[in-house]
Formats: sequence, C-alpha cells, structure tokens
Amino acid sequence: MSEPLVPSKVSWWLDRAERWLPAIERDVHDGLVDRAVGDVYYVCFFIATALELQQGREYKRHSALAAAINRDYVQRGLISASAGSLYNLVLHARAISDYQVADAPDPAEVLAWLEGAKAFLSEARTLVRQRASKD
Repeated sequence: MSEPLVPSKVSWWLDRAERWLPAIERDVHDGLVDRAVGDVYYVCFFIATALELQQGREYKRHSALAAAINRDYVQRGLISASAGSLYNLVLHARAISDYQVADAPDPAEVLAWLEGAKAFLSEARTLVRQRASKD
C-alpha cells in the first residue's frame, strides 16, 4: 500500500470521469453503442480508481479493482449496492463488447448505465469530500 494521494490527484480522476459523460450519450445517439459501453466502464473505472487512490491503494488488474470496490465500499455501506452492481455489470459488458462477437446492448440499456455512472460519480464525490474534511 502506498501513501494516500493528495486531493488534486483524486479530483483529477473524478473530473476525468465527468468529462467523459457527454461523449457517451452522443455515441449512443450516433449508433456507436459498442464504444459507449466501453466508455461507461471507463467512467466507473476512473471513479473507482479515485476512491482507492484516496486510500493509498492501487491495482494492476481491472478485476482486482472491482473486487476492492465491492469489498472496501459496497460491503461497508460507503457506496450503494447499485453502484457496485453497475461497476461489475459494465466490467463484464465491456469485455464482451471489446473481445467477443456479439450484438451491442440495447441503446436504452446503455443510457441507463450512463445514468447509473452519474449517480456513482455523485456518491464518490460526496465520499471524497467527507473523507477530506476528516483529514
């Protein structure tokens, strides 16, 4: 475990997640649903990375980060079960979208994932602020 990171690096990851959100909706509306799936996943990945980095933890594997989010945040009630479920869902969906021959998910489903990612980001920003105020 490394030292907890300064708030600016945590904010950088959260801000990066927020910057990606508008492109996802555009991609879905432009018929680029496969790309949108991957981008929803990466928004969740950026959020999860920020949360773990704030605690001084880094992971080399995507699956390890997902497991850590569920263990460190969902099971402890720090983020909602729906955010944890979304992260697991889009991790799996991105793998299918990127590496398997399969139909793209329904665009409405991807837009629902996008709304879930926005809620996850809001939860994460609240948690980061709460932790920062305790330091």
